[in-house]
Formats: sequence, structure tokens, C-alpha cells
Amino acid sequence: MYDEELSGSSASPARLSTRVDEFLEDPDRVAFVAVGPEGIVGMIVTSRPAPERGAIDLAFVEPAYRRRGILRELEMDASAHLREIGCQTVELRVDAGNDPARAAWLSLGYAPTTESMERPL
Repeated sequence: MYDEELSGSSASPARLSTRVDEFLEDPDRVAFVAVGPEGIVGMIVTSRPAPERGAIDLAFVEPAYRRRGILRELEMDASAHLREIGCQTVELRVDAGNDPARAAWLSLGYAPTTESMERPL
């Protein structure tokens, strides 16, 4: 469940296609996509790890399409779906150094709930 909104990053069409295929092989996941003139420009993939808890497993908007409300629209559709299947909360993860994504999710009403730490062995 890592958000991939690193400033300036972009998913290659081949990588995106592979990720979509992997996520959609799981019947408990649902993808919401935004399509532009060149194909998919944004996507959120959801799952349901617990009966009353949904998750955003993948989220991205192509850099050229950011700050146009695409993430907000995708998140609204994803949240509506999760509510319909009985979820009362939704969670996601954002890499610690990914300040643009963190700001985007905070603006959509998400708040930090736990902190995870790691170190190499």
C-alpha cells in the first residue's frame, strides 16, 4: 500500500500495465482509473483487509495531470465503493519522504494514525 506520488515520478506504460494486471488478479481488489488522451493518467486500487476496513493499495496521478482534481475524484469513487461493501474506514501508506503525496492525502481528510520505522540489517 505505497502511494507513488513522488514529485516528478511517472509510471512507464509497461510497468503500469504489469501492476494493473497483478492487482486485478486478486478478486478482492477494485481499480478506479482516470483516462486522458494518452491512456491512463491516474489510478487508485482498493482492497478490503478486514470486514469494516478498506485500503488504498496503489494510487498515482501522472505528473502532467496533477493538481487538476483527479486524485480527489478517484478517491471519492474509491471511498463510495468501500462504503457500499461495508467499510467504515480506509487506510493507506505514504513513504516517509513523500511530502507531495502526504500533503495531497491530508487535503483529502486523511490523518496519520501510526508510524512505522525500519533500518537495514
